[in-house]
Parts: sequence; C-alpha cells; structure tokens
Amino acid sequence: MIEVLCVGAFFVQAGYLAWLLAGIPTHPPASVGDANGDASFEAAPPITVVVALRDEQDQLPALAQALRAQTHPSVHIVWVNDHSTDGTARWLDTQAALRPREQVVHHSGPPGKKHALNAGIQAASTEVLAFTDADCTPPPHWLAVLAQCHMHTDQSAVLIGASLPAEPRGVLQRLAGYETWTANIAMLAAAQHGTAYMAVGRNLSYSTSVYECVDGHQAHAHLLSGDDDLFVQAARHAGVPCRAVWDARAHVPTKSPRSWRRWLRAQRRHTSTGRAYATGPALHLTAYYASALLVWGAPLILGPMGAGLLALRTIGVVHVMSRAEAILQQPSPLLLAPLWDAAHTVLRIGTAAVGFIAPPEKWT
Repeated sequence: MIEVLCVGAFFVQAGYLAWLLAGIPTHPPASVGDANGDASFEAAPPITVVVALRDEQDQLPALAQALRAQTHPSVHIVWVNDHSTDGTARWLDTQAALRPREQVVHHSGPPGKKHALNAGIQAASTEVLAFTDADCTPPPHWLAVLAQCHMHTDQSAVLIGASLPAEPRGVLQRLAGYETWTANIAMLAAAQHGTAYMAVGRNLSYSTSVYECVDGHQAHAHLLSGDDDLFVQAARHAGVPCRAVWDARAHVPTKSPRSWRRWLRAQRRHTSTGRAYATGPALHLTAYYASALLVWGAPLILGPMGAGLLALRTIGVVHVMSRAEAILQQPSPLLLAPLWDAAHTVLRIGTAAVGFIAPPEKWT
C-alpha cells in the first residue's frame, strides 16, 4: 500500500510542478511605463503607500529613502505607528513634518497589523493603495509599475507582487530564502491561473473600493496574520480579479531572518493562518506537502525506483525555479536545492502542525 502511495505522490508532484510551470511567463513582461516623458506614465493614477510598523526605528531610514526615490510622479505615504516603544514615533513625526505628501497616523486602537492597516487605509488620500513592510527596500519603479498595471488592467483588481530576500548568506538565510522562493512562485502562478489564494503584504496593491467591497480585514481581525492571504481569498470570493505582477522592476527585496527563533516563530504564525483558509487552498497545500514528503521517502521504500522518482521531481523543481529566476531576474537558491527542499518540506509540515494546534497569541 505504501508503495502505491509513493508512486501516486510522485504523480501529484509532477502535476503540481507542471501547473506551476504553466503559470510562469515564458518571457519577461513588456515594459509598462517610462518615467522620462511617457504619456501613459504621466496619466497613471496617484498611489498611496501604507506602511504599518512597530518599533522599527532602525529600519525606517532605508525604507523612507526607497519610497522617496520612486519614479511615479504622484506618491503619497501613510506611516502607521502601531504602539511603538522605541524612537519610531519621534522619527516619523520629524520626517513627515517636512514633507506634505507624508502623513503619520499614531494608531491608538487595538494593537496588531490589521488594525493598524485599517487606520492607514482610512487616512489614505487616493483610490489606489500599495503596501509594504519596514524591512523592505522597494526599487525605484515599483509604484510606477503597480500604477500602470492598475491603469492597463482593472483599477479594481488586486495586484500580487513578488518579495524575495536579498543576498542570503548563512544556512538559516538560505533555507528561509528557499522557502520564500517556493511560496512566491506558487503565489504568482496561482494568480496567473486565476486561482489566487495568497499574497505577501510586503508587495500588495488594491483600491479602497476593493477594500470596502470585502469589508476590509473584519472577517479575520482576530487572527495575527492573514492581512494578505485571507484578504486575497476574500477578494477572489467576491469576484475581484487578482493579478500576478511578474515585472522584475516591481520585485520588493526584503531582509533575511536574523535568528532561528524569530524565523520559526514567524513560520508558526504564518501557518496558523491556514486554519482560516478556504477549503480549496487548504486541501491543495496539504496534498502538496504530504506528497512531497512521500516522494522524499520513496528511496527508502522503493529502492532504486524511488530514487529515480525523487531525482525526476528534483529536476522538475529546479526547472520551475530556473524559469522563475529568469523572469524575476533574481538569483534563486539553486545551489544545494535538494537539501533546502528536504529541510523545507519537513519544517513546513512541522510548523503547520504546531501552528494549527497551538497558534501564537503574540506577534513576537
């Protein structure tokens, strides 16, 4: 019986990898705007970036510099201070006082990212919104690409962009980088297929009308995470189109985790959100990781045949990652990919189990 399960798991994996590959463009997307006099660029809608943060004083200068260097001609920034206890509030007030297009909201309601985001969205002055995190450094054309995508597709759409770690170095950073790559590929491919089920809050854009259409984050406000995944699922359920943004100029780099404890806690927090997932995404993620684990165990169960199945799956994983690497124009963790994949599979199943049984009650 277990032998049949291993072979069946291989075909599940093969089908999933083929689905991923079909969701990745074969060529980089065409340019959607030029900051140097392009008429469509000038006509793109103004956009407000909402950043919810807590105790991020050290991260803020780099993010602020990146947002102020955006090539889009009409950028507004809403900084939401979510009960910070360091110098974040003072730094924000000092900086925003000098810039009319920047606003600081000192969130005094219930703590938590979703509540802070709600406060920031209510303070926004434009219809189109974009979101990122304090540990990110968006490239200069990020907002220009998002605004152009809204203009050329549907301003009421949800735009889902990539966010990958910059230059991972150690074992932790490379493993976390592999996990982030696999999540981003699945996220963008699903959106490309019209079956979006997740996003990253570090690179997300939608309009205030979409926010109102799905009643914001109210349905899942009691959960620590889900301001991205659960929002996208609610939007798709409401009939809102969710588009993948494969343009490399809209990729938002993020910093790699600094400690195993913080990273594992973040993984536990993220996977605990799966308890609120719609049935379809929950089943497909369960099937993917369960079948991946069986294929990794196939050499022990089926011998040479199992080793062959594992080798074929590994070739498929590398091919999918190579295609995504070429489109996003970012270096993927192909070196030692089988090692990272095995560790990622085991850790994801473990953190998901812990997150389901004992979800975290605090962000950190």
